[in-house]
Amino acid sequence: MKFALFLLLFPVLAFAQYSNESEVSSVVTGGNSKVETYLVKTLNKYVSGKNTHQVSGHYTYGEARNEVSAREWTANYKFDHVWSDHFGYYLGEVIEGYRFQGIKARYNSDAGLKYYFKKSELRNFFAEVGYRYTIEDRYYTETGYENKGRVFVEWNDKPNQNFSYRLWAEFIPNFTDTSDYLFIHEASVTSILTSMFSLKLAWKGIYDDKPIIAGNKNYDFTYTTSLVARF
Repeated sequence: MKFALFLLLFPVLAFAQYSNESEVSSVVTGGNSKVETYLVKTLNKYVSGKNTHQVSGHYTYGEARNEVSAREWTANYKFDHVWSDHFGYYLGEVIEGYRFQGIKARYNSDAGLKYYFKKSELRNFFAEVGYRYTIEDRYYTETGYENKGRVFVEWNDKPNQNFSYRLWAEFIPNFTDTSDYLFIHEASVTSILTSMFSLKLAWKGIYDDKPIIAGNKNYDFTYTTSLVARF
């Protein structure tokens, strides 16, 4: 948890081939309906030749009627190496927590192959296929140790200088418990306001075929409108 907040608040120093994209969103209402929701997110990328290092994270917190209604966070490191114009491989570590899904901390170690269908400054289309090992520290049941797969597909496009969109989907089958799989997807559009700031609209959904907490719904979704800063 502290590591995730550190990533969000203190991005690494800028390098010649370093880029940062950070976003913030908040909703506060008062009177008859008292609701507070905050989202902060960051992506730090450093490119060196054929290697790319990414450090990212996000934190979401919400209250309704002075009770916590949402709390989730992620911290992510990923290494990509390109073999050719189309092929590459990746290694990664994802740490995440979902309070209301019963997950105190979930540690995901990833390794796999990457294929670029299209790669340019304005348009990218790629897929990743790999293996994931998960250690899941849960609130209400014993710790889980699971072998999983991972299939990820992303398309992002920039039709003009002021507008871009991104679509991605991730399927995570569970080889240890075949009845427990995850399907995650997101669609987002970004409109550039200035040379640094943009407005982003995003819809993210997570389908869990076997929730940890009995009675929880299988599908969670988040719709956000955020101010994005890039440098």
